[in-house]
Amino acid sequence: MKARHHHWIWIVLLLFAGCASFPSREWLLETGRASGNQSRERVARIANQFDQVSQSDRQLAIETVATENSSVGQDALFEILENPQVRQSPELQQQVVAAIQKRSEEDNPGRLLEMVVTDPGLQSSQVMDYLGQKIGPVAARQFLDHLQNEPDALNKEILHLFVKTDYRAAEDLVLQQFERKPELIDAASLEWLAQKKNERAAAVLLKASASRPDLMEMEALPDLFLKNEYKAAAPLLFKQAQAHPEMISEPLVRFLGAVRYEPAMELYKRNIAHNQLVDASIDALDALQTESARLYILALGRDPNPAIRLAALQKVAGFQSSQMRKRAQPDMLLILQNHTSEPPEIVQTSLDFFTHQPYEARAFEALKKVYHGSTDGQSRQLALTAMARMQNTSIENLEQALEDGMRHSDTSLVYQKPAQKKTVATRKRADSRKPKPAKQRSAPATRLACKVRSSYTNADLQRMRSMMADFFGPDLSLDLRNQINNAILSYADLKGARTQLIIRSYRRYAKDASEEQIRTWMQSGLAWPGSLALIVWGIHQEYSTDAMRQYALASLFGIERWKAHDLLMLVRERCM
Repeated sequence: MKARHHHWIWIVLLLFAGCASFPSREWLLETGRASGNQSRERVARIANQFDQVSQSDRQLAIETVATENSSVGQDALFEILENPQVRQSPELQQQVVAAIQKRSEEDNPGRLLEMVVTDPGLQSSQVMDYLGQKIGPVAARQFLDHLQNEPDALNKEILHLFVKTDYRAAEDLVLQQFERKPELIDAASLEWLAQKKNERAAAVLLKASASRPDLMEMEALPDLFLKNEYKAAAPLLFKQAQAHPEMISEPLVRFLGAVRYEPAMELYKRNIAHNQLVDASIDALDALQTESARLYILALGRDPNPAIRLAALQKVAGFQSSQMRKRAQPDMLLILQNHTSEPPEIVQTSLDFFTHQPYEARAFEALKKVYHGSTDGQSRQLALTAMARMQNTSIENLEQALEDGMRHSDTSLVYQKPAQKKTVATRKRADSRKPKPAKQRSAPATRLACKVRSSYTNADLQRMRSMMADFFGPDLSLDLRNQINNAILSYADLKGARTQLIIRSYRRYAKDASEEQIRTWMQSGLAWPGSLALIVWGIHQEYSTDAMRQYALASLFGIERWKAHDLLMLVRERCM
């Protein structure tokens, strides 16, 4: 009896030991080689008794379950994911989620979402990225529904889901939580909010910056304030910039300029003196619309630094004030009189200035001097355009008169006011014969292979990218598209002649579109099908010569002239 009693004790101990070590590594390896019902039964057992798998074999157990391709294997993976042991191990959790991601079952994302929404422990970046890719808008909506009842459950992983799926319905709740928990704000969410005009976001983030000074180092914050023209942020941003010069960036300078923050004037001057952010600082000075600021810009037109001088003169050429233009004329005239010793860009800027000036004898003579003496074709064309506008005549007629040797004749080139129809007195000639009028000839019609389209689709957008890549090469094409895209985006929120030029170009395509609607299209940049072609066609129709069209394109997009020339060719001759 005593021996039999010990025998049963050993049996119990062996059974206990077997249960404690179930399933063994050998059993798991054998399961991986099994198939059919045997495989399914064993996989279900692994999931049901996962707690009993030794820690060293748990990764193997998950791999074994993942090899079962039936619905039993799928259910087993979700059961393991709910296991508390797995919840406490990010490594195991990541392995299970990766296995679920590899499976092709259509309902996997939905099943995973149901588990994740109410369980922060499962809201890892890997899981949220997977849900965002598979069912982004659906996942975002379900998380928002859950957060309406539990707003404090918002964390950075859910926030990034909203950002990556651009789920704007969540903006209000996000801003509520940013007010309460500024620590949630990061660069990605800030850039997301800065994409759209939202004055409340500007107010919330300005308040949050008091406890999060690091936000001021993120370039998206000035962008957000600029888009909303949120002037209340200017004093704080300026104070931070003075304390931390490394914060001074182009978005910051442009924001301060857009809200006309006068105390920043010395900051702009200092930037220019150090040859930093020159264009943005000159734009900001001009935006102040004060006489002192514009006189300072005019003085910069004589700066020895070529880049500063050119940027200043380009701004001067666009002055609208008749008083300031009158002050600028002597400097611009001197450039034309010395055009042979000036860089072509400087001469062309001066010519652009005189294109919008009324007739004045000395200016007209200087323009003729450029026309006859310059070897630069672009400069000659601009000089011709300026003279034609001063005389209120066509470029063709004026060019013919100059070519026929009448450039010294008072009769053909004397200034006539457009509103008056009367004979202008001329000097008497040695003989009594009247001079023969110059023969007028029409400019030869330009035959274009293409014309502006009545509609554009996403296929045209892809075609534009391919044609530019083939023509300019992949790298240069990408840089050029980015430059043009950024220019269109910036004009979408600005006022001025260049913005109106783009709006007119779009309106030729959609005649009934409002300015607000067109600005919305502009906010998509080149992603709006046909945008580049419409702008190029608009410039083609507004300017009478290719030289002027190239100049307008180069100025509008901030690109080199040869690139503007090639864009014209691609759109008009290759039907981009």
